[in-house]
Amino acid sequence: MLPLIQAAIVHAQFETIHPFTGGNGRVGRALIHTVLARRGLTERAVLPISLVLATLRDAYVTGLNAYRHDAPAASADASASINAWLATFVRASAIAVEQSKTLMEQIEDLRSDRTDRLSTYRKSVGLRAIPRADSAVARLPGQLPEAPVVTATTLSTILGISFPAANGALEELRHADVLRTRSIERGAAAYLTRDVLDLITLAEGALASTKFDTRTAPPNRAVPARPENGAPRS
Repeated sequence: MLPLIQAAIVHAQFETIHPFTGGNGRVGRALIHTVLARRGLTERAVLPISLVLATLRDAYVTGLNAYRHDAPAASADASASINAWLATFVRASAIAVEQSKTLMEQIEDLRSDRTDRLSTYRKSVGLRAIPRADSAVARLPGQLPEAPVVTATTLSTILGISFPAANGALEELRHADVLRTRSIERGAAAYLTRDVLDLITLAEGALASTKFDTRTAPPNRAVPARPENGAPRS
């Protein structure tokens, strides 16, 4: 809890000072995640707290205004004002955690589908259904949620393997309909995990809904367009 309180105070203090002519919002949001990362609360991920605060903008503004009180220090009124802001921030953090957990569970559900597609393809071309555990094609699916768009060059760096091995793994997953390709600069190909990108798009839409569920309330701010493949609403 202490890292959350520190992040909340740092953000509110910065937004109150508002030191720059532009970019204060971006810096203020970055400070939240910087504090949480340095305090060890989010070492490997970024919680979408700022997106939740943007959705709950009325409560956000009310909380910040309460924080900017003029009551005597250490008074009951001062404590109440600060606690009002902290309650808003902690609630937004809890929602961000729940939405992130939902996205992680959805991405994890994709693993079995990828495994089935790869096994079906490998059997169709006379290969063993399950690749060796240390092979690039076996290791690659675990990297896709963290790197949904890769090239053979970047994958070789991520997995510490040769370019041909990386390219072969990517091509095998493309033939298995796990990855798609898109041409980029100088004729190179990028490999996309479309289903992961679609889930991220849907998650961003859910984060913009005041009910955090687009089935019950539409987004209240601009979000990326829904995927065209008919993915279920989140």
